[in-house]
Amino acid sequence: MFKDGRTAPLVRTIFFAVLTSLLIALGIFFPLLSFWGLLICPLPLALLGCREGARWLGAGIFLTETLLLLLSPSVSLYFLLGCAPLSLVLFILAEKQEKLQWTGGESLFGALIVSILAKLTVMAFFWVLTGRNFLIPDLAQMELLLGELGTLPPDQLLTLQETLRQTAALLPYMTPSLILLWSGLEVLVNYHLCERILKRRGVDRRPPALPPFAEWRFPTSLLPAMVLSIILGFFLDADKWFEAKMFVVNLRLVLNILFFVQGISLGFWWMKHRNFRPLARFLLLLLALFPLTWIWLIVLGMGDMAFDIRSRIKQRGQ
Repeated sequence: MFKDGRTAPLVRTIFFAVLTSLLIALGIFFPLLSFWGLLICPLPLALLGCREGARWLGAGIFLTETLLLLLSPSVSLYFLLGCAPLSLVLFILAEKQEKLQWTGGESLFGALIVSILAKLTVMAFFWVLTGRNFLIPDLAQMELLLGELGTLPPDQLLTLQETLRQTAALLPYMTPSLILLWSGLEVLVNYHLCERILKRRGVDRRPPALPPFAEWRFPTSLLPAMVLSIILGFFLDADKWFEAKMFVVNLRLVLNILFFVQGISLGFWWMKHRNFRPLARFLLLLLALFPLTWIWLIVLGMGDMAFDIRSRIKQRGQ
């Protein structure tokens, strides 16, 4: 059946379209898996485009949109505006690699810009249609769910409900950082998996390779931004300048995440520099899952930005 290769692209298109629909549908039928389903849903169609070309990618997007439209118009709209653009841009980065001459970091940044714009477009459309921010959960439904549990003591249930109300009140002001962090994680995971899978399959058309994680370093200009956020946070009064205070909180959250990532990168580089075994490196990296280590990884990241610790260690070794 597949000897002439004519029907293989069609089968792959149907397979990847159904897989994408299933990943997105996880958020409807299995809420606990919705995070992972929505995170990697752009990947299948990106792989399809890199393997088969633009026409089959367009066919895959059309078929996925049709399947999701039968499931829910709102879900199909989310896919078309929020997921399909990232699949398309990953294909373009792979297709135009020789013409663009972008590095892996530049390509990753370009995909991040597209992902952020896609998320903002989705928010705008859902705001027009529903009048609410889709990133903010329905507080009434959450309280109803808590009431149905009936296993918590009344005082603990009231405390949990009050915490949910306070969190829901702050979420609208945290939307910028939430979008940025979600888009960054989504782009990083899909870009890396797309490049690695296509490389293992021997496909030449793939996005530019990212630098090794042990060599990741962010610009030192982030340090003055952190100092500015600390100064503003110290002098701003939350009662009089609440919006400005929340802007500082958003800025500090994003900067801490970047410092955290660079701290892990520095630790990974040091373990490779000391010739740690892979198992030992994996066990040490598991420490990053414990909250007590987060502040130290942030400090390490800031120190690496300020003093270029890796270069200093290399110079001492020489």
